[in-house]
Amino acid sequence: MKYFIGWFAVWALLSLGCKEKVTTVNFKDWPEEKSYPYDPFFIQRSYPDKHFSVRAYQEALQKVQLDQLSESPTRFDGTWTVQGPGNLGARINTIAAVPNSSTVYVGFANGGVWKTLDGGGSWFPIFDDRLFLTVGDIAIDPNDTSTIYVGTGDPNITSYPAMGNGVFKSTDGGQSWSYLGLSETAITSKIIINPNNSNQIFVATMGLPFERNPDRGLYRSDDGGQTWQKVLYLSNQAGVIDLVMDPDHPNVLYASGWDRIRNNQESIVYGPHAKIFKSTDGGNNWATLTNGLPQNISCRIGLTICESQPNILYALYVGTDFQVSGIYKSTDGGVNWTAKGLAGLENALGGFGWYFGQIRVDPDDPDLLYVLGGYNWRSTDGGNSWQTFYAHPGHPDKHDLIFYENGLMIATDGGLYRSVDDAETLIRMDQIPANEVYRVGYNPFKPDLYYCGMQDNGTAYGHQSNINGWLIYYGGDGFQPQFSPLDSNLFYAESQYGNIGRTQDGQGLNLFGYSDYSSDRRNWDLPYMLSYFHSNVLYLGTYRAYQYDTLNLTFTTISGDLTDGNIYGDIFHSITTIDESHFVEGQLYVGTSDANVQRRNPDGSWQNITSGLPERYVTSIKTSESQAGRVFVTHSGYRDNEF
Repeated sequence: MKYFIGWFAVWALLSLGCKEKVTTVNFKDWPEEKSYPYDPFFIQRSYPDKHFSVRAYQEALQKVQLDQLSESPTRFDGTWTVQGPGNLGARINTIAAVPNSSTVYVGFANGGVWKTLDGGGSWFPIFDDRLFLTVGDIAIDPNDTSTIYVGTGDPNITSYPAMGNGVFKSTDGGQSWSYLGLSETAITSKIIINPNNSNQIFVATMGLPFERNPDRGLYRSDDGGQTWQKVLYLSNQAGVIDLVMDPDHPNVLYASGWDRIRNNQESIVYGPHAKIFKSTDGGNNWATLTNGLPQNISCRIGLTICESQPNILYALYVGTDFQVSGIYKSTDGGVNWTAKGLAGLENALGGFGWYFGQIRVDPDDPDLLYVLGGYNWRSTDGGNSWQTFYAHPGHPDKHDLIFYENGLMIATDGGLYRSVDDAETLIRMDQIPANEVYRVGYNPFKPDLYYCGMQDNGTAYGHQSNINGWLIYYGGDGFQPQFSPLDSNLFYAESQYGNIGRTQDGQGLNLFGYSDYSSDRRNWDLPYMLSYFHSNVLYLGTYRAYQYDTLNLTFTTISGDLTDGNIYGDIFHSITTIDESHFVEGQLYVGTSDANVQRRNPDGSWQNITSGLPERYVTSIKTSESQAGRVFVTHSGYRDNEF
């Protein structure tokens, strides 16, 4: 296969040629758990190019959108019905609630904006016709609550940065939208409206993470979003990750910076622009705050201001180890800062501070603080001491928290929760079918049920008739469910990296076979299948193929390396799909992340049959059920003018 040009050599040249100091994290040192599932998604759409083609990706989305709105022949006939799950949640980045009302908006990392008029009893989507459904922030005009703003793009910039296309405005509570621009900024991290002047809007942006450019920083509009002026620019590699405003003096603003670049060549996660900046004239001029604050290289910074006492602010610093490196408090509007206690916060962010990095203060009690991470951390004494508490039920990984009707609302990777007892217990608020589904399965013994594997929410089954009653039967990140066609009690489920569970009695699933290939480099979404000829035979692929006899418990390696070899790192070279001929037992076809298609012949030998196919990531191979020798192969990738 064609190899793409020395990524690491290019990276070195870029680093040497950059005028400012940058800090690049080696991919082998990168904390992988939160990088997935986004890395595979990213690589699928960029291999073998060094850069992800944003333009081509947007054009592809536009084409799909037009097909949906037209009578395109590529559309499926018939009516689609949402089957669920409605009760298992998905990653929510932001919450906005209308004061003294039951109206709440939530913005999903990949599911658009949903609205409730009854405090979470029922929800409906209001942003589904937009090109990008990744939402970074939602802001409600304090002077007209029917006017809302939505900023697109995911500010929790993972390995695959989910970008957006700017800011949108609705003056009728989300029934219709107007586009306000800023598409070049790609990711919106915060929107704030001046409570004394609704025409003045501030939008904090992180910029396009794939490349260094000047389209990032803090923007201001003085005419309701018709025109924009960049009022704070830090660097071509650093954006503004957080922003707070003094509610009594709206000309006073505080902003924090974050150095963040993520592409196939480098991952910058911290840098010299992680500072706090203050303006006292509505953003015209800015000063870097220093007294008592770190001035060394840091990761992202979270900010919070006490509404009832706005001279009191807190800042959470994420260190280069992606843990909390400091909590700082100011009681004089940012002039001076004092370091607070960290006891109890040693692993609060789980090593994924770039994914979290949020802190909140109660609007009426400046000593009541919350740090959002994998679970909840709380201080009742202004940050001097911290307590860990695990609210149940509830999903870990917290991204937003607001104070609502004498309680809390918390946004997590598994949906929205509400608490009325200081987060000791949580009540699920959302019944929203917005999960990120990897794979679906069909159970021939229960054809009326639907099965799917979901990002961060396991493998589950259910039906529209009980859309909010879906049941998870295997945890982790859920992937491919498989079912024996002969035995209703024999079925399989899978979590990340090929952790395959099996049950032979229709009850709990037990991990099996994993130790035989756990040291192989393998795909996050490892492919496996049951043979069409013998349901006790299972095939799977890492960088090589295996055959497993589930009756005799024998595990056999049936190929060598079917990829190009480990050239650029494990993630770039693995088997991504596997299928068996419906006519010749044991004749397998596999596809790889580095664009190979290989066939296993009846004598057990393998043949590379890639010739004539695109040099792109192979996403699926299916053999014909009606014609021997006919094979279908799909690829993924975007390049300008490559359609």
